[in-house]
This record gives sequence, C-alpha cells and structure tokens, in this order.
Amino acid sequence: GPRTSASSPPPPPLRLRIAMDSEEPMESDGTPTPDREDQRILERLIAQQKEECPHIFKELQTCGRKEGHWIWWVCPTEMPGLCDPIESYVTRETVPGLFGEGTGEEEWRKVLELICDLLEEKGMDVLPEIDHGRIHYFIKFWKGLDDFPDWMSSCIQRFDKFDWPPR
Repeated sequence: GPRTSASSPPPPPLRLRIAMDSEEPMESDGTPTPDREDQRILERLIAQQKEECPHIFKELQTCGRKEGHWIWWVCPTEMPGLCDPIESYVTRETVPGLFGEGTGEEEWRKVLELICDLLEEKGMDVLPEIDHGRIHYFIKFWKGLDDFPDWMSSCIQRFDKFDWPPR
C-alpha cells in the first residue's frame, strides 16, 4: 500500500531545488557577475569600438550617412548581428563594462551623437533600411537599463523620436 512514514518530509519541488543549486554568482553590489564568455565578447566589442569608431566617424562626416558595415558595434544589443564578423553582443551584466577608463566610450559617443545629429537633420535614411530593425531592438534593450552615463540616455531618447520598425 502507500507509504505513510512520517520520518522524512517529501523532497522540495524540482524547480525549487534547481533554483537553489544554480545560484548566480553575485558582485558585491548584488548584480549578477557576467559569465566568462560574455566577458570575452565584451572585450572584443570594446577593442572593435576603439579600432573602428574613428573610421566610422570619418565616414559619417564625409558621406553624411552610413555606408559601411558596422552597426553592431555602435548599436549593440543582446543579439549578435547575422553578419557581424566578431559576433558581438551585450548583456545587462556586461553593459557597464562599455563605459569608463580603458573602453572605447569616447570614440563610440562621438559616433552615436553624430548619427543622432544626422537623423535629426536628414531623417531615417541616413541609416539603411536593413539596419532599422537593429535600431528598434537597440532602443528597446537600452531603455530597459539605467546603469549608464547621461550622454547615452540622451542618444537613446534622440533615436527613440523616430519610428523604427522591428524588421
């Protein structure tokens, strides 16, 4: 018949046990620690921003619009771009690593602010249609965060004035 032993309580539901076992490592301020692969991708993205943003800035100044293939490094999201040679992405945990000493923040900021200026001056055609979905998700991702400098908030707000379709 059924066991009626009162000696051992039933095990906790499986999902509870899993949650307790897979406790995410935390920083001292309580935010999850980025995992090693995410950190490696972040470092690659920073190197790419440092290297490419000066060229991107010149291109935008000269052409008045985007001509090259670089949107992933300037508008990073959680999804690697299909054609991004370095398959870069960011996570909520790695975003703070894009700012401050040793990053490409200054060069990146100049590019984003110039894109905003060009958008406001000439409209959405300064970015090819193929990039509009990326911009949609870039805005959506970054609007859900708050751990970044004011200049970035300002850029997100400026991008968000336009109606970027999801695809």
